Amino acid sequence: KIILVISFLIGTIGLASAQNLPVVQSKKVVAVVNEEPITLDEFNRELEILNQGTGGEKKVAKGKNSELLNRLIKGRLVIQEARRMGLDELKEVKERVGVFSRVTLRDELIEKQVKNIKPDEKEVERLYKESIKEWKIKSILFQKEEDAKAMDDALKKGKDFDETLKNFLADKKGKGNEEGSYLKDKELLPEIAGVVSKMKIGSTSSVVKIKTGFVIFKLEAVRFPDDLKVKEQVRQENLRQKQKEAFANYEKTLRAKSAKVNDQLLKSLDFDSKEPGFDKLLKDKRAVAE
Repeated sequence: KIILVISFLIGTIGLASAQNLPVVQSKKVVAVVNEEPITLDEFNRELEILNQGTGGEKKVAKGKNSELLNRLIKGRLVIQEARRMGLDELKEVKERVGVFSRVTLRDELIEKQVKNIKPDEKEVERLYKESIKEWKIKSILFQKEEDAKAMDDALKKGKDFDETLKNFLADKKGKGNEEGSYLKDKELLPEIAGVVSKMKIGSTSSVVKIKTGFVIFKLEAVRFPDDLKVKEQVRQENLRQKQKEAFANYEKTLRAKSAKVNDQLLKSLDFDSKEPGFDKLLKDKRAVAE
């Protein structure tokens, strides 16, 4: 038999005020399933998870409250029936529960250790600037190295880049764009990116060899177009990296405190050696770490 104690209020927490709910074992209860209570705390935890997909707002439609409570009741009924059938005593079920428990415990520890870690805003800003940075480049691609060297020699003698570029394009000795275009770092060939990153605005490169020929280019300008989405992605990536580093350091302290490795045994192991043989090693009970 199921006894339901349900009283809805469309408000900040979704259920009625605590005064209207019965108390079982010092906890407010929203439903009782075969004498097993579903507490207000449990309902609100599930409600919070549900709200994570709605921008974190606590206000949820009355129909959603009903759906959530029905889901909790159905889940409780299924678990109770499984226990009645003795499924919780099966070896394979116990093994799965054990694995799930260890994984949950591990994840809970990780979350606890990294919950107060914050991204490095200075590093975020630096990485963000790098990711949105765009170079305005005018360039010409030559098939023949001698044509590229001819233009390079002309520029070294003081010839104007734009005029020289125009002449070589007119003579069809190379292909390029007189107007130039803005390009992000990821849009540049590695050979070009390596050179342009060291150039000053207004300067001209020497001949750069690439797979399809030979390039000469001029750095016209640099700009940083704002992109809030990219900035948030950079911040989240920086946060993940900081959390990873923090937990790695925590893990080192745990190893130093609790782990003992038999280095001598570990170094002596040779799985390719005929002696004592791989089959014997499979039966070797010596511990390499405790």
